[in-house]
Amino acid sequence: MKRPPQDLVDRLREASADILRLGKDPNFDEVSEKTGVARATLYYYFAGRADLHAFLLTTHLEEGATLFRSVDGDDPVQHLQKVLEAMVEFLASRPGVCAGLLSALGSGTQMEEVMRANEEIVAAPLRNVLERGESEGVFVFDDAHDTANAFTGAILSAVLGRAIAGRPLDEPTFPRRLAGQLITGVAAH
Repeated sequence: MKRPPQDLVDRLREASADILRLGKDPNFDEVSEKTGVARATLYYYFAGRADLHAFLLTTHLEEGATLFRSVDGDDPVQHLQKVLEAMVEFLASRPGVCAGLLSALGSGTQMEEVMRANEEIVAAPLRNVLERGESEGVFVFDDAHDTANAFTGAILSAVLGRAIAGRPLDEPTFPRRLAGQLITGVAAH
């Protein structure tokens, strides 16, 4: 895949909520209509629907990871709380990304790229926070990889569940409460 110019990336990102909606592959005619970009241009940069889908998800993952890595805390519990809250807030503002990531789990090889990106740029920093807490005796879990993936999956499901039920995604206490529930699961007692 050729890297699209920033203008095209920005247009695609702005329309991504519609493009990534649950149960629908991005149709180049619809994408062209929503972004004002010619179909030929889309085909120049993307081999097909799955390629565009993977690109959009990976772009959002990279954006989120930059945010998550900028979060810090004085101690592991505070750090994990802030990272999880940032993840909830980020994904709550992008429910289409949640749907796209969950659908990527069962998709073909093109989505392997998305899942690898998730592992490297989202789960890895989360694992680092978990491992820091484990080394300091404040977190207990069997496997940092599984725990980071479980946290990510729980956040994706919670955000998507709220979106589907029509519950507010911008409820101010939602990120704090969900993060707190997740941390309770790994807290050393």
